Amino acid sequence: MERIAGPSGLARHRLSSDIALVLAEAFGAHPTRRPALAAELAAALRSPALSLHVVREGREPVAVAKLTTLGNASYLSSIGVRGPWRGQGLGRLVTQAVVQDALAAGSRWVYLGIEDGNVAARRLYGSQGFVVVGERSADLLLR
Repeated sequence: MERIAGPSGLARHRLSSDIALVLAEAFGAHPTRRPALAAELAAALRSPALSLHVVREGREPVAVAKLTTLGNASYLSSIGVRGPWRGQGLGRLVTQAVVQDALAAGSRWVYLGIEDGNVAARRLYGSQGFVVVGERSADLLLR
């Protein structure tokens, strides 16, 4: 597993493409969405608050988790595993790694969001010690 923070230039571009591949497959995004995902990731990777954990099989990216830490809180997002590698504990592995990084950085709060009906995610995160806080909320849209 690689922990990546602050790559620059060509390394950022390659990493962004790899992560976009994992996320597009993990979340069922249309393949034409990958270049836009890669561009968003490349921009986000410029932030010192963001780090990624990537699991590879050989050179092939197969799982990822993103961690954003600001102050004493850390937000986990973009936790995904490509289809052929699901069910092997990789989602659990990257989640544990980002939680450990968040706590090591001094975070008092480590949080994430999941879709209401995502039973598998709720089970995984519950087994990692996450608990539901608050009521279900609607999407927030800003103009």
